[in-house]
Amino acid sequence: MEPFLPGPPEDAPVVLFVTDNGHGLGHLTRMLAVARRAGGRFRPLFLTLSEAYPVLKDWGMPVEYMPSYRRMAMTRASFQPIFARRLLALLNHVRPRAVVVDHIHPLPVMGQIRGLSRGIEWVWSRRGMWRRGFNVDALARSANFDTILEPSDVAAPMDAGATMYDRDRVVTVPPVVLIPPDEQLPRDRAREELGLPREGKAVLILLSDSETEKLASLIGRVRDVVREVAGPDTSLFAPLHILHRGRLPVIEGVAMKPVYPMSRYLQGFDAVVSTAGYNSYHEVVASGVPAVFVARDTNSLDDQKRRAEFGALAGRSYYSSGVFEADFPEMIARALRPGEREIAARVTAELGSFDGAGAAADFLASRVLARRWEPYEVPTAADLGLRSVPLPFRSGDLDPGVDPSTLAAIGYLLIGSGEEWTRDEVSRVAERYRAEGGMFRPVFLID
Repeated sequence: MEPFLPGPPEDAPVVLFVTDNGHGLGHLTRMLAVARRAGGRFRPLFLTLSEAYPVLKDWGMPVEYMPSYRRMAMTRASFQPIFARRLLALLNHVRPRAVVVDHIHPLPVMGQIRGLSRGIEWVWSRRGMWRRGFNVDALARSANFDTILEPSDVAAPMDAGATMYDRDRVVTVPPVVLIPPDEQLPRDRAREELGLPREGKAVLILLSDSETEKLASLIGRVRDVVREVAGPDTSLFAPLHILHRGRLPVIEGVAMKPVYPMSRYLQGFDAVVSTAGYNSYHEVVASGVPAVFVARDTNSLDDQKRRAEFGALAGRSYYSSGVFEADFPEMIARALRPGEREIAARVTAELGSFDGAGAAADFLASRVLARRWEPYEVPTAADLGLRSVPLPFRSGDLDPGVDPSTLAAIGYLLIGSGEEWTRDEVSRVAERYRAEGGMFRPVFLID
């Protein structure tokens, strides 16, 4: 793990990165890749809806976590004023000169805040490869931003999504990766740190699913196929995702432990079996390690199928529509053939630069420099017509479709309250938390 050092000077302008919760670590990882290349030109700060926020703290990044509307069992509409208050509090406190939003469907209230703000560059970090016909209505949100920052996709020639037709104010950078190949550990050291034997073949399993039971089944299937194709002595490794820790069962024959970012260890493997989400795909492709990509079985916005197919058509990797498909064993066999690494490396060299993170950081540095001396102004909650929130507020109270007895999380939103009242309420909630053995999640948002 690489700490965020040395830090930028205290008077450097702030860039606020706002990220969605998503299905995994994609939003966080892309923005972390950009933030770590600030080079002292700006100070990064994160406001994230992802429960994976501890990875940012591990990298020395200042971060504030706010539960998503789903986590608080709210409707998107009822969540907006609460999110807006939290965002306004941050804008007033840290006075960022740029706000970068990595979110597939930015909340409309951001546009209202931008319209009443001065001295801030509003940037939508919007990757392409949306599935055809998906999320088209979100394109109207482009008008809520000064710039659309687009991390390129090596599979862009196959992009059939809506972003291909919305190019106004788009600034394109190369594909974004967190750990470029020159920062990846050499083979022997990578294996040593992961506890894998130096000799023999090793295969990395980078699959994901929101359902723990299904993920275990997918990993088990890959293990069985690799053993059948490459022999029982082949080492297998699957990193434990931060959102699955403590819930994913031990899978016989597969070494598993928490590792982030996994891309630092890619050179330790002879082949990778991976889903084709933006981050995993580009980290693996950039590494030059042979790979078999499968599209995640989900109805999400990301067009993983086209991205995975492009790798096969370009000669960089192999594609199977699923680990249980009849052609999957053959794809594994091909990826492990002698000479595959050399072929993969040559094709990777033809795909161009993967330094989108550096280019994005350069762009943000130029924009905060331009904005730095402008008058700074942000609206108040009253300017936005935000209604007050009942206190104490229990998660789910604003969603009549939710049965309160099913709620595992309770949020107390302390907005605009006095110091003494806040202190008493925090003590009361902490007491209850201890008494109930941590069976609910207290959330404090304080203006």
